[in-house]
Amino acid sequence: MTKGTVLIVVKDKNNIAEDIKKKTQFKIDILETIINKERIKEFNEKANVEYDYIIFYEKINFLVELKNYIPLNYTKKNQIFINEILLNPIIISNIEDRINNKEIIEIGILLKHIIRNAIPKEQFNIEKEVEKIKSFNNYDEEITKIFKTRLYRIIEKYYIRNSFFRTLKYKVNRDRIIKDFIYKVLENIEKDIQKNTNNQLVFKEFFGIII
Repeated sequence: MTKGTVLIVVKDKNNIAEDIKKKTQFKIDILETIINKERIKEFNEKANVEYDYIIFYEKINFLVELKNYIPLNYTKKNQIFINEILLNPIIISNIEDRINNKEIIEIGILLKHIIRNAIPKEQFNIEKEVEKIKSFNNYDEEITKIFKTRLYRIIEKYYIRNSFFRTLKYKVNRDRIIKDFIYKVLENIEKDIQKNTNNQLVFKEFFGIII
C-alpha cells in the first residue's frame, strides 16, 4: 500500500491541509463541511468505494453510524478511519501466522470487532464482546453457541500444544489467556499496517500520527 486515496474532512479549509496535499504521494481530496448525521449517511453511501482512508480533522461523535470504515488511530482532536476491506488480508495473515488451521473465521470476527470499537485490553471481556457480536451480526442462540465454542477451541488448541500442565493452566486462566492471545495478534496487525503502509501517510506534520 504505497499509494492510496484519502479524504480529509474539515470544517474550514486551511493552508496546512493544502500544504500536505502537495507533499504526499497519496491522492488527497479535502472536503469542507459540517459533520452531522446526514453527512455521515452520505459517506456511508458513497465514500466507501472511493477512499481508502477518511480523516476527520475534528473529532466526530457518530462512530457507530460510520460503516465500512474502522478507526485506525486517534489523536485528541482527529480521527482516522481505514476502509475495512484493506484490513481483511492483514487480519487473516496475522492469524495464520500463529494458527496453522483454517478455522480462523471466528477469531477474525472478534479481532475486527475489537478494532472497529477501539476496545482497550483492560476493558475487554470475552463474554460481553461475544454478546455484542451476536447483536451486531443478528446471530441466534445456536449460531452464537457455535461461534463461541469454535473460538474457545481453536485458541485452546493453540495454547495447550498437547501439554497436560498447559491444559490445566488454560482451564483455570482461560479468559486471561484468550485476552493475551487476541491482543498479541492485534499488536502484530498494527505493526503489519505500519510495515505495509507508506510512512508518510497520514501526515505527521498535520496530525502527529505515523501509521
